[in-house]
Amino acid sequence: MIPECDVTPAIDVDYASLRVLTAYQVVEGFAVVRDYQPLIDVGWDDARECMEAEARWLDRAAKAPTAEEFDQILAGAAQEEAPDDLDWLFRGLDVGVAGLSLVLSAARYATCFSCRTHPSRVGDHMPQVIMAAEPQRVRVLAGHAERAGCGVDSMEGGLVCVYAASVRHLHALAQALLAACAELEELPPPAWLPRVQEYLTGDDSDEFEWTDDEIG
Repeated sequence: MIPECDVTPAIDVDYASLRVLTAYQVVEGFAVVRDYQPLIDVGWDDARECMEAEARWLDRAAKAPTAEEFDQILAGAAQEEAPDDLDWLFRGLDVGVAGLSLVLSAARYATCFSCRTHPSRVGDHMPQVIMAAEPQRVRVLAGHAERAGCGVDSMEGGLVCVYAASVRHLHALAQALLAACAELEELPPPAWLPRVQEYLTGDDSDEFEWTDDEIG
């Protein structure tokens, strides 16, 4: 079984309130999230490889008789895929939403949080990925999300949450976005991208010089 949450997805985005990020915020963090991980180096090949593995694991976990066993199977995926403890495939993210997180990152959405929901944790209500992106990019996401049975909602601070009743819908959305990579590549790049690329190609990221305007 693939667990289903009691939510009704909807598209409800306040495009005028979307947050504009600086490159520094994308690299260092732009939300109060424990263990923020910038996925700025993720490319389409990385996302595709993650998606292929995630599809195999979701098929395997779907045979579990309970939500607890479903969660346990997915929790062991990274260790089985990368027994040396270097989780290069899922990037330490929850299998079930890792694929969408990496696809979004490859498409230049700045993600900051993801969760597939866990039966043992109080307060996890639905599988979700939270991000920041400019209006045109969010509109494209919303169109694909609606067709995949997912919702897109505005959040406090100009962030955006894409969510669904189950991870199978979010995985389907990731597949649709992956198939639309050419369309996504044609979108105007976010303003933070050139400086992030400069940061990535630098010799020493610890010594990278951010401007006062970028730091805020």
